[in-house]
Amino acid sequence: MKRINLKINKFPEAVLIAPTRSIVNEIEDDVYYIICTDNDKYDYLNMRENVLILHFADTEIDSRWDAFTEGHANAVIDFLNAHDIGDLFVTCEAGESRSAAIAAAIISCTGSDEYIWNSPDYSPNKLVYTTMQKCIAG
Repeated sequence: MKRINLKINKFPEAVLIAPTRSIVNEIEDDVYYIICTDNDKYDYLNMRENVLILHFADTEIDSRWDAFTEGHANAVIDFLNAHDIGDLFVTCEAGESRSAAIAAAIISCTGSDEYIWNSPDYSPNKLVYTTMQKCIAG
């Protein structure tokens, strides 16, 4: 991937992965959050400028109606480009698959995402990762 063609022009200083339940009651104004969910439980946070809520299922079947799409990926790209982000938490219910895939795709633009792929703590969703990579590359 050629960095010159990336659609993301602003990168977070740190990308952290966590289960949503571990951070949702401690949302800070100077930290940014991408929350992946398949329900509306966290929609009340959507009014915050530093929170992006993405609704999609943890599936790798792209034909499912609730799968991750290029629309979701472009929302992430727009969110990153719209803010000067220091710390970014990417969360999902377990903090293992959807959030790890988005974090890996973002990290891969500026360095190696090997830690996420090789860690026993994460199992990145391949559909999410490849869709993010495709949209980031333009």
